[in-house]
Amino acid sequence: MTQGPSLDPELMFADVWANGPAAAVLNSMLGPKPCVNYANGNTAVGGFTGGRQRVHADITFNHSMFPTAIVTNYYLIDTSPANGSTELWIGSHRDTTFADQRNCRDTPSPPGEVEFGIRKELVEARRAFAPPIQPTVKRGSVVLRDLRLWHAGRSNPSPDPRIMLAFVHTPAWYNCPARIELPEAARPLVEQWARQEHPVQYMAEFISSTLDQKTIKFNPDFSSTNKGYLSLLPDLPAGFIYNTDTVSNIKINYR
Repeated sequence: MTQGPSLDPELMFADVWANGPAAAVLNSMLGPKPCVNYANGNTAVGGFTGGRQRVHADITFNHSMFPTAIVTNYYLIDTSPANGSTELWIGSHRDTTFADQRNCRDTPSPPGEVEFGIRKELVEARRAFAPPIQPTVKRGSVVLRDLRLWHAGRSNPSPDPRIMLAFVHTPAWYNCPARIELPEAARPLVEQWARQEHPVQYMAEFISSTLDQKTIKFNPDFSSTNKGYLSLLPDLPAGFIYNTDTVSNIKINYR
């Protein structure tokens, strides 16, 4: 279930929205004042077994061989394989390209459907020397994940939901077009976070009324509008931008 954190300024805690240690790492990896273009959450509802996503990366278009998007995952509950921790393919981000993905093709996907995920033969080849893990993570921890990293959601057999928040950061030069809707009352917080010792800047559209996080659109557009960067990408098909406007009538096949 996709549901983001509360947008009530009194509940927008800085140790999640602008975590100092995480921001220090992000400033080192992405450059000064990384931009937050996405704030959401991932809840694995309890009571299910045997289900899983196809192994995939969260970038569905041609991309670089260096980091341009990093997600901070904040765990609000002790997490392990017992309650559906995400399957991670450690090290896969270092040598993956868009060519590894099923929808990297010169011809369109079948009408009304997009194949999503890493090619099966590549998954099996990597499994032979670097099989995946399901980590055990204590409540209150933050894990930084490069969006190129292969991973897969797993079902949660425990009776309780497994709750994890997700904030995606991109370099300031990357010019990601995605924006986050925040209430106008949160503007002072956001401006303060951009001035802290290890700053993060929220690419926000401020709304005068209160906002309910349960009604915010799921719109993970992690593309770049930097023409210089785009000109240096590998010679591969462009792929697609996964957002609510372009894929609202398309089935995303990730099983």
